[in-house]
Amino acid sequence: MKASEVYFNRSHRSLQPHDHVAVLVLDGPNWVRFRSFFEPADQGVTILDARLDGPDRIVVQAGCTSEEVLDQLHTAWA
Repeated sequence: MKASEVYFNRSHRSLQPHDHVAVLVLDGPNWVRFRSFFEPADQGVTILDARLDGPDRIVVQAGCTSEEVLDQLHTAWA
């Protein structure tokens, strides 16, 4: 995966502070699935940042609306 393929539509919510932030390391296919599921930012998760961190390795920061959502995100995507 190339750095140019690691993109997302930044939400206005990504500029606001978040009390609960998940940091996930995803491979390329999982990044595409994650982005397509959470990019609308209506499931309690806002993509704050995503960057390439090696071949087929993307580090994602996601703001969560609550600690419960944070725990669910870590469980589902870890």
